[in-house]
Amino acid sequence: MRSTQKNRHLNCLRRAAPHKKIAPSLRKITTPLRRVVAPLRKAVTPLLVLALPVMGAVSCQSIAPFYFEQLMPAKVQELPPGKKLLLIDESPLRPIEPLHKVFLDFEYQRDTLLNCDSAVAYLMQSIEQKLINSGHFSDIERPKFVPDSLGYQTLYRLHDSLGCDYVLILKQYEIKTFMNTDGDYVGRNILTAAVWELLETPYLNSLSEFLLLDTMRTGNLILRKDRPFSSLPDFEQTLPELAEIQAEKVLESLVPGWRSAERYYYINGNYLIKLAVDRMRSDDWEGAVRYWEKAYETSNKKNRYRAAVNMALYHERHDRVDEALQWIEKARTIPETILFMPIPTEKEMLDNWKYLLQQRQKELEKF
Repeated sequence: MRSTQKNRHLNCLRRAAPHKKIAPSLRKITTPLRRVVAPLRKAVTPLLVLALPVMGAVSCQSIAPFYFEQLMPAKVQELPPGKKLLLIDESPLRPIEPLHKVFLDFEYQRDTLLNCDSAVAYLMQSIEQKLINSGHFSDIERPKFVPDSLGYQTLYRLHDSLGCDYVLILKQYEIKTFMNTDGDYVGRNILTAAVWELLETPYLNSLSEFLLLDTMRTGNLILRKDRPFSSLPDFEQTLPELAEIQAEKVLESLVPGWRSAERYYYINGNYLIKLAVDRMRSDDWEGAVRYWEKAYETSNKKNRYRAAVNMALYHERHDRVDEALQWIEKARTIPETILFMPIPTEKEMLDNWKYLLQQRQKELEKF
């Protein structure tokens, strides 16, 4: 019995012997391959580490924009309703030298600095019409003739004779235009700058002096070497549109109005967050609130944070600014850990949102 087991053991050793002879040959073949594969593996691994988070960020969008209209205060100096405003053009009639007093030192080819009478006429007419249509003022006066030297005495007699409560003066209006080539395309860029001063009667106290800037691009045509700029819109054709843009900015500077607001809310998270978003998109805000409140009470820090931000949107959307600010603070005070740490853009979004809510709060306190 022992001899039989010994013979079997010897037979196994004999069968294993050929493999010992093949092994060195295999090592000779695989060693060069390992030398090639090892550096590639070291190079590919960091790329995968970097690529996977980016792919996750792109494929898994966690926030979405939300747009709505809300009443916002005037951006510069809000005037009380029912007052009479005197609108005066005191901008220089002579061509302005290209000293770039208002603009920065732009250096472009084929650029010009203009102050044409037709541009100012379009601007003043457009502003007068917008201020009247706003219904905020009892009347707008714009004298047809203004003396070249508009001193204190002249201005005092002018507003006193018309019975105006405030005076808005156009101190300077500049238009800078230049050709812009971008690869195979050409266009005309037009930059406008207007300096305004607001005075209060009867002593003509200066309430504010502000600068309004804007840029408009016209034309986007294929660049032709023989006639590169012949087909662009004529500069005079753009003056009414320029006047409309500047007039809208003047109106927003002095009068509160409905403006488009953009906020962001979280669409991803646990099942409570997702159920709430589904209710919100069905215009069932109350149903969404129940899920957000439950998520804030029972979830982890990340989902509590997202629920608090979405609750702030709900209250702001329904003009409950105090409650919206409270939820912003709740989101900001959630302790950060390694597993929960909002990215800088999320923190910046909350800071900006808080500022806008505070501005909105000041506006609502007036009513």
